[in-house]
Amino acid sequence: MLFKFSSVESASLLIWEHPREFEYCGQMYDIVEAKTCGDTTFYWCFADHRETRINKAIEQAVAKATGQDPVRKNQTERLTDFFKTLFQEVQFNWQAGNPPSAIVHYASCILNYSSLTSSPPSPPPKVVQLFI
Repeated sequence: MLFKFSSVESASLLIWEHPREFEYCGQMYDIVEAKTCGDTTFYWCFADHRETRINKAIEQAVAKATGQDPVRKNQTERLTDFFKTLFQEVQFNWQAGNPPSAIVHYASCILNYSSLTSSPPSPPPKVVQLFI
């Protein structure tokens, strides 16, 4: 495969692994021969598919380890959105000296029903056992 780059393109578009190997558009290339004519350099290369696969596997492992994996990130966002639908944030607004009306209402219900309490029946009910 033959590539032709200017010195500016070579510095900006190529990610150099070492002087005889670079990455271009996500693919690794091994340089067989290089020839410079003025500002332009010609690179005769072989595509290094094995190293490209290794680099992609490393990138994916690092992304998963750092939480940047797009699949996991999407799942986390969807799970967070689901939990938001289950729970509502209610702002608690309490002021000293003014009890909330629900507490006052509950307390008055306790006072109203306190007279309904009674003692257990006397004599206690008899227990009947059935033998089958």
